[in-house]
Amino acid sequence: MFLLCIIYLKFYVFYNGIADKEYLVLIAIVNQIENDIITISISLRRNLVREEKRTGLSVRTLLRDRTDLPYGLTRRDAQRLLAGIIKTAPKAHIDYLTNLWAGIADDAGRITSDGVPVVWTQKYDEHFIPLTRTMIYQLHAEMKRTGMTPRTFVMSCTKMPEGLNEAFINDWLHARRKIVSQAYWNFVINELGNLPAKSDAPTLPVNRNRSQNEVAGRPDYRCISDDELLALVTHRDRTGMKSAALLKSAPDKPSNLRAETVKAWMNGQTRSADPAMLKYVLNLYASLPDKR
Repeated sequence: MFLLCIIYLKFYVFYNGIADKEYLVLIAIVNQIENDIITISISLRRNLVREEKRTGLSVRTLLRDRTDLPYGLTRRDAQRLLAGIIKTAPKAHIDYLTNLWAGIADDAGRITSDGVPVVWTQKYDEHFIPLTRTMIYQLHAEMKRTGMTPRTFVMSCTKMPEGLNEAFINDWLHARRKIVSQAYWNFVINELGNLPAKSDAPTLPVNRNRSQNEVAGRPDYRCISDDELLALVTHRDRTGMKSAALLKSAPDKPSNLRAETVKAWMNGQTRSADPAMLKYVLNLYASLPDKR
């Protein structure tokens, strides 16, 4: 990119026939740029890679959210530089990377076996806490005890902290985040702790529309009643057969009946159904024996 800029400036000076004073200024700029571009030697690249390994911070992570990057330096180019794809670069870019890494402690980007950052950087304050394995186990245990999922938990809460949603809780359960908001975590754990343990009897999804009226725009559809939903869930638990396994080898299955549709009925996500399809699934479940 910088070499192209140099070539452009030289052609600009040549074709525009600018005044001597302006010409001298542009030539000075060109010479300064040319002098500032250096060849990335093997030893220099090794030193940068060594810093990356020492701190545990990749160059892309190192430059993330930085507002003081030298002109022309991007995360992509920096990554290509360390990979040996880019052979030359402005000296200012190399100095910036070197000085930035030098000010970072060893293992700053690594986490312990419990999921806690080895070095707690200034980016995280008292409003955030590390998401440890112990916390993840606790959340899984509470979800299992109450029979809740992230979706049903969010649906059951009458008042949620602003910004907290199902995606956050899913990420915590699957360890996709390293830190969590202290306020969010306290709310979820406290709310789960106040919920009773799941009973052996199947329960209906919360916040369902129990109307028996026809579905607007789909006269052939109607809302699934509580009794029908309870029958579906009871048969699923009785047989141990989930929707995908149920329909995998089902005889005379309607061509447009999918396992995802039946699953959505049972978790309350879809509140209406084609009566013929619903009757088919109920009859199919009723024909199956109890699980062993």
